Amino acid sequence: MPKIKAVLDTNVVVSGLFWRGDSYKCLIALAQRKFFVAVTPDLLAEYRRIAAEVGIKTGTEPMEVLDWLENKAENVEPVPIRKLSRDADDNIFVGCALASGAKFIVTRDKDLLELEKPFGIEVVQPREFLRKISSPQ
Repeated sequence: MPKIKAVLDTNVVVSGLFWRGDSYKCLIALAQRKFFVAVTPDLLAEYRRIAAEVGIKTGTEPMEVLDWLENKAENVEPVPIRKLSRDADDNIFVGCALASGAKFIVTRDKDLLELEKPFGIEVVQPREFLRKISSPQ
């Protein structure tokens, strides 16, 4: 049975790197191969930039985990999306999901969550995603 593929919003990745909540559990589920993750070069750069900023504030070095994530991820060129989300910066997540065939976008971003299911891609919060990948399909 093929594994589920998802795109993780920056807020989920960074939160999972520094705090032990549902976003962290998503990274653990990725390590346990409960799903695959897709990224783009721009998403990876954003993950690194924001994680570095938070790392400086917290005195934590997150780059080793981001290197691991990059090695585990399917790197794709996003499908261009003109205007979908109120926040144009969010369109890259949908474009990445479309390009990779991801079933989910995992986020806490209200603008993305408001889209609900663009192009058949479920936009869910980390807790809901964990529930969906843990229950029988």
